[in-house]
Amino acid sequence: MSTVWGPGGRDRIRPGLDRILASLERTGHPERSFRSLHIAGTNGKGSTAKFCESILSRVLPPPIGLYTSPHLLSPTERIRVAGVDIPPESLGEEMEAASRVSREVEERTGDPLSWFEEMTWAAFDWFRKRGVELAILETGLGGRWDATSAGLPVACAITNIGHDHREWLGTTLPEIASEKAGILRNGVPVVLGPIRPAARQVIRRTARQRGCPVWEAGRDVAWEEGPRRRVTVRLPDGVTVRNARLGMRGWFQTENAALACAAAWIVARSRGVSANRFEDAAREGLEATRLPGRFSALPGRGNRGAWVDGGHNPDA
Repeated sequence: MSTVWGPGGRDRIRPGLDRILASLERTGHPERSFRSLHIAGTNGKGSTAKFCESILSRVLPPPIGLYTSPHLLSPTERIRVAGVDIPPESLGEEMEAASRVSREVEERTGDPLSWFEEMTWAAFDWFRKRGVELAILETGLGGRWDATSAGLPVACAITNIGHDHREWLGTTLPEIASEKAGILRNGVPVVLGPIRPAARQVIRRTARQRGCPVWEAGRDVAWEEGPRRRVTVRLPDGVTVRNARLGMRGWFQTENAALACAAAWIVARSRGVSANRFEDAAREGLEATRLPGRFSALPGRGNRGAWVDGGHNPDA
């Protein structure tokens, strides 16, 4: 893995967590003010994160934080608290503060923060200011050196492993899986989506080494598709989310929804939420979730049958 580029190609910075960790240390460790649900993978991270936000906001005390990338129309979409994007003026103030921190970090480490690291610092600082206790964090690229890995997870999820960002993550599925498995933390549970055997073996090995309980799609997490985008998800502990009508289209969203239910249940269970309450919240949350740019119908009378999707690699 060589360099990390930011928007417009202005960043060319060596991989590592030393810069983001230095920035957090210099500003009172905002990452320690909340716990996280950390999501990595090649495709489906954003949808899974949104499903999780929608479910957990119905069973946990507010506010819930959400940090995703990339944005579709505005950078404010990346940072959400209680379902509301960060206001543009607040994001501007946070990014100005991040730039100041970046200059201080450069004096210490020899490199400034990358654009994504500045944005991540801004998200963590905003979550602290807004009193967030749980934030759902989507990795930007890979996992091992991703700035979101500075968070403190109570659960992790890896959606799938495909070929993406080969210049940074590696050219083979086991190499890419090793980078994404870098989000795993000692003893923290992880949920695995439908992952190819060569990549799954790498993640399992990392999980064993770090003592992470593992739930796998098809083994611990099962789902049944019904008509009109309805799905039933079966989880450990006898939890079943029955006949939920997904708010987002595309057969792949069934997998994302099942993975989100599993990850959200791990978090909710750890906070004392009952199975019955979770099942109701999950059904409502899956039905209410929306995310533009994911197999979305184009509006307008003349666009019937026209769809748009932000897929960026062959698997997508």
